[in-house]
Amino acid sequence: MYKKYLVITIFLMFMLPLMAGCSQKSPQVPAEAKWKIQVTGKDVDKTLTDVDMEKLGPVDARIAMLKKDDSTEGHDWTGVPLSKVLESAGIKEFEKVVLESSDGYKVELPKDVALAQNTLVAYRMDGNDLPEGDGPVRMVVDGQPSKMWTKALVKISAE
Repeated sequence: MYKKYLVITIFLMFMLPLMAGCSQKSPQVPAEAKWKIQVTGKDVDKTLTDVDMEKLGPVDARIAMLKKDDSTEGHDWTGVPLSKVLESAGIKEFEKVVLESSDGYKVELPKDVALAQNTLVAYRMDGNDLPEGDGPVRMVVDGQPSKMWTKALVKISAE
């Protein structure tokens, strides 16, 4: 009889915690980031990921690049306005924005261009992720020459 109670007690000691654990909700696992961008400014050094960008509310816009021969090439872009990216990082005061690509290419945008509605931190073109050589993130600047656009964007510095 004693052995029977001992077996039941041991069984319950192992099963009750397992059963209690099964009724609890699993913790939410954040989505894994596919890419990231460093955003810096006065007293600000923040890293934003694709997950963060989705939370900021991406927009779709038809944006045209001014080519060297003065013709334009337009595409449908998906991304987050640079103004919203800077605001989310806590950057309010700046004179210019310096964009840097993964290969070290840098370009400066004056404040008025940086804050324009169709200056986007873009990650989709014509409904598709950017091609490997252009992405995964690209700065697109409506109506500006191609030299103002930055492929493979990795850093945004507000100065």
